[in-house]
Amino acid sequence: MWKKGDYLAASAVFSALVEHNPEDAQANMLLARCAKRSGPRPGDTQTEGLERLKTNYEESAYLQLKALLQPEKE
Repeated sequence: MWKKGDYLAASAVFSALVEHNPEDAQANMLLARCAKRSGPRPGDTQTEGLERLKTNYEESAYLQLKALLQPEKE
């Protein structure tokens, strides 16, 4: 949501995360960015590559992860 510029929705999620864990530095930083309506900036090492847990289930993503984590059978 934050990456897409939906700062209001993203701030609600980040607020809930901060309420649950006030020490979450990334959630605090991104909540502040939402308040400033400051989106992602190319080359910004603080936010580039940050991914949080997804709220939707995707079968193909699950199967890919499962394949990576399972040792190969001989």
